[in-house]
Amino acid sequence: MNRTALAVALALSSTFAAAATPRAQPDEPQSQCVTTTQIRSTKALDDQTIIFTMTNGYQWKNTLPRKCPRLKFNDSFSYKLSGTRLCDLDVITVLERPFGEIQGPTCGLGKFEKYVPPPKPAKA
Repeated sequence: MNRTALAVALALSSTFAAAATPRAQPDEPQSQCVTTTQIRSTKALDDQTIIFTMTNGYQWKNTLPRKCPRLKFNDSFSYKLSGTRLCDLDVITVLERPFGEIQGPTCGLGKFEKYVPPPKPAKA
């Protein structure tokens, strides 16, 4: 096989492989990470859901695979990273109130998905 034929064969095989790979729908959770230096704030909606608000205004929802005891009550957690990104394979540790340095349960994160807050009710 000459070089041109080989290049065409490689290009076609990668095109077919890409076409065969299932793609996530835009609203489906993804194995996305958030850059920790871009996190402006976090809010625990319940013991299984955290909203990450970024410095650019975007929000990401992370739904943990299991409930994390006292996450909403304390609404404070820490994490340890090997890099600068927080991903779905990382874990968080609830920080107990009122002291903040007492560690509570450690829980795994879920996948991140774009979050759009529900509209505020109109004033009557």
